[in-house]
Amino acid sequence: RTVLDIGSNSGFISIGLARTASDVVGVESNPYLNKLGRLAAEYLTQKNVTLCDTSFENFETSTSFDVVTSFANHSTFDGNTQHTIEEYFEKCHSLLNVNGILLFESHAPSYEGSQLGEVIKIVEQKFDIKRRATLQTGRWFDDGRTLIEAVAK
Repeated sequence: RTVLDIGSNSGFISIGLARTASDVVGVESNPYLNKLGRLAAEYLTQKNVTLCDTSFENFETSTSFDVVTSFANHSTFDGNTQHTIEEYFEKCHSLLNVNGILLFESHAPSYEGSQLGEVIKIVEQKFDIKRRATLQTGRWFDDGRTLIEAVAK
């Protein structure tokens, strides 16, 4: 499968996914984090990972993907997200192949708050939710995050 990892940070999840994917593209606007990821991929001889120095809003490709990961990236703490939630999930949908999979993680409830219900309604407009779970780890910042596996309509 081909994977797009939105907000790939230092690329470690992208590199892990690349062990079983044909190609992984990570999108991260911080070039210093991408540099770390590239060094790690090189060290691990993981050659099927590409880390792009751009925001998701500015990311352009003619490629479509089998899987899009969005791990707490549909909005940002610093408020620099340019997309509305609707535009964000529309772009996720447009980058997926037919029956492509969206793997979504919400922010922590202390940040996402009551907006999560609206976010899920927007996801449901473009995707069929196959599985939904609430994370319970015993750590205050992670407990209550919502995890969703959804298929593009």
